[in-house]
Amino acid sequence: MDHGSEITIDLGAIDHNVRSLRHIVSPGSKVCTVVKANAYGLGAVRIARQLVASGVDMLAVFEPAEAVELFDAGIGRPVLVLMPVWEIARTHDVYRALIRGSVHLTVHGRLHVEQLAHIAEQYAAPISVHLELDTGMRRGGCAALEAAQVLRHIANHRLLRLAGVFTHFACARDNAAMTEAQRSQFESFIREHKELIPDDALLHIANTAATFRGQSFHQSMVRVGVAWAGYGPELITDSEVDVGADVLRPAVRWTSRIVLTKHVEPGETVGYGAGWTAQRRTRLGLVPVGYADGFPMGLRAVDGASTTARLAVQCGDASDWAYAPIVGTLSMDQITIDITDMPGVEEAAAVELFGIDKNAPHYLPAMAMAAGVIPHALLAGLSPLIPRRYLPARPTIDTLSLRAAQRAAGTLGAVIGST
Repeated sequence: MDHGSEITIDLGAIDHNVRSLRHIVSPGSKVCTVVKANAYGLGAVRIARQLVASGVDMLAVFEPAEAVELFDAGIGRPVLVLMPVWEIARTHDVYRALIRGSVHLTVHGRLHVEQLAHIAEQYAAPISVHLELDTGMRRGGCAALEAAQVLRHIANHRLLRLAGVFTHFACARDNAAMTEAQRSQFESFIREHKELIPDDALLHIANTAATFRGQSFHQSMVRVGVAWAGYGPELITDSEVDVGADVLRPAVRWTSRIVLTKHVEPGETVGYGAGWTAQRRTRLGLVPVGYADGFPMGLRAVDGASTTARLAVQCGDASDWAYAPIVGTLSMDQITIDITDMPGVEEAAAVELFGIDKNAPHYLPAMAMAAGVIPHALLAGLSPLIPRRYLPARPTIDTLSLRAAQRAAGTLGAVIGST
């Protein structure tokens, strides 16, 4: 039996998004794409292969196991591990990647850099590190005074290589003043300690929202997350986005079907808690998806609700869709929708839970806003049991030209192996 729903990921849209980011970022700036949490639940290896084929320069994950998965899959780009790593056994799979320079580690403070130096000495192997400067997030990283000590420690150690310095914005989506203040603090730190920072060290501060705020945030690399999936400009809530506002293409659709229809009479209630009461003879459609699949509990309808989330239902041919409101409380594995005004809809009719139409009520960022979360949370919360289907990316003219040149040079096999 099938699961009851399917997530479709358009690799062509991802390819388009990466190439669009290349045009948005400052000339010479590199692009790092964050693929932590299994690429926000979409499949880290498959997504990373497409990102690399589309031209990203670096990938970022949170923990070593995620980096190992990409390394073992032959992803041909360095991977930045963001969490503090305090020990690495020679038997750990990340050891091989680390000594080959395929994995970079993040330094979070003075004691931490001393431990990383010990690891480098233990294995007599150089380690590439990125220093995280805490400019206001108050999560990872360290403040300026301690960060200066870390820089000096790295500069004086023969096996530690400073590959980057970065910070992370706390409010890039909705607080321009704080974001500017963090950028200013970062740039002041870089100027004050320029002699300790190699010319080839990557400076990266821009997450997705900051990338769209302007090129002053781009530095020598941007570090974007949900932008590669096609979301970003709509996250900025405190100002209009003038650059690249409409350039991204959403890559994710979540679809299911109606498995049962039934009628309820006026006065009858629907769902747990009997929170929704029919005001007319109502025809319901049952969709086999619920909060166990990652559909947010907040998107439900009870009596007196001011807004009602709606799902798209296919009423006829492939282009004939209408929107049906959710009624009643969301169940672990079921949603009920009101299809009274869709007389042609029967069992097996297609349902779209998250769509790619930016103006539709079930567009993923719109659903996230209605649920009081961010799009990242909806994506990362999708159950791994839901099948993922990948629509292949069509080679662009640039890609075809590149492959022709590489074929002539005898290097095509390496390119094919990474896509």
